[in-house]
Amino acid sequence: MKLRATNTADDAWQFQPGDFAAIHLMYKVARDNTDWIYENKAGLFRRTVNPGESIDLQLALPAFGPGKYVLVAEFIDARGCSVPIRANSFVKCGDAGVSLEFRVE
Repeated sequence: MKLRATNTADDAWQFQPGDFAAIHLMYKVARDNTDWIYENKAGLFRRTVNPGESIDLQLALPAFGPGKYVLVAEFIDARGCSVPIRANSFVKCGDAGVSLEFRVE
């Protein structure tokens, strides 16, 4: 699955390899709106996205069995390593994140 994000901030987004190095996308999948069954990250590579530019991120998903699922994705700024990682979520700064329902048949 591909996700396109546009930087509407005043500062550039810095992507770098490593979970705690820079900005990356965290995403999770739940089945039937219950417990999370899959979690992964995207954007763990070197790239600068300046204000007004967009980036396409490939979300790797495993083969899911038949059913209804929800995918939730949010950007994380992992540079503040001294605080819990979700404390640096873009959602906490006003970004809406992404929530997508899908069905596998």
